Amino acid sequence: MVHKTAQSGFTAGVAAYEQGRPAYPSAALAHWVRVFALDAESHVVDVGAGTGKMSALLAQTGARVTAVEPVVAMRAHLEANCKGVAIGDGSAEATGLLAGSADLIVVAQAFHWFDAPRACAEFARVLRPRGGLTLIWNSRDAREPWVAELSRIVRWNAGAIPTYDVGDEPWVQRVTAGGEFTHLGNHEFGFNHEIDAAGLRARVLSISYIAALSPAAQAPILAAVDALSSGLPERFVLPYRTFVYDFRRR
Repeated sequence: MVHKTAQSGFTAGVAAYEQGRPAYPSAALAHWVRVFALDAESHVVDVGAGTGKMSALLAQTGARVTAVEPVVAMRAHLEANCKGVAIGDGSAEATGLLAGSADLIVVAQAFHWFDAPRACAEFARVLRPRGGLTLIWNSRDAREPWVAELSRIVRWNAGAIPTYDVGDEPWVQRVTAGGEFTHLGNHEFGFNHEIDAAGLRARVLSISYIAALSPAAQAPILAAVDALSSGLPERFVLPYRTFVYDFRRR
C-alpha cells in the first residue's frame, strides 16, 4: 500500500530526489553496528528504500542488505546505485520477505507514509526474535534562519499530508502500540549537506507533494527558493538534525 501523494510525487520527482536529497550521517551507522551487533552474518532490510541512499550506507557494514521499495521509478535508481543489494518491490505492510529472516529493519525518511499498525505487524513477522527496528529522519535544522524561511516556503500546505515532524513521543507510541516492540531509545546526530542553488532547487522538487504539482503551481515556490539562495554563497551547507528511534522485537 503506497500513499497516493508518495506514489505520484516520488515518481515525478525521482531525479530531483537523487540529486537533492542528502545521505545519512556515518555516526548513525556506527550507532546501529554497536546497538544491534551488525556484522557480515547479519541480514538488514531497508524498507521504503527510495533511490538507495540508506541501502548504500548499510552495505558498508558488510551485512547482507535487502532493499524494499514499492515505487517503480525509485526502484530503477536503486538498482543502478546499489549493486549487490537484493531488491524487492514490496511495501512496508507486505514486504514479501520470509518470516524470521531479518536481524534489523531500517526505515529511512519513510515511516510517516506507512499504515503504522499493519507495518509494525509485518516488521515483527519478518524479524527474528529480539531483532531490531530503527526509524531515521533527516530534518532540516530550522534553528538556522534561512533554513526556517525555506521550511516556511515549502510547507504552505502544513497538515495536508503525512509528515515526520510530530515530535518524539508519537513515533514511540505508534511503534509500541501493538505490543510487538519495546523502545530502546532515541538519538540525535548533526549532519551537514553541502549543495549549491541547483541542489537546493532539486531538494525542494524532491518533496513529494511539490513534485506532484503542475509546473505552473511549482513556479512560485521555486521562485521563492531561488530568491532565498541568491543571498547565499555559491556553495553552502544545508544543516540537518538527524533523529533516530530504536526498538527491539519482543
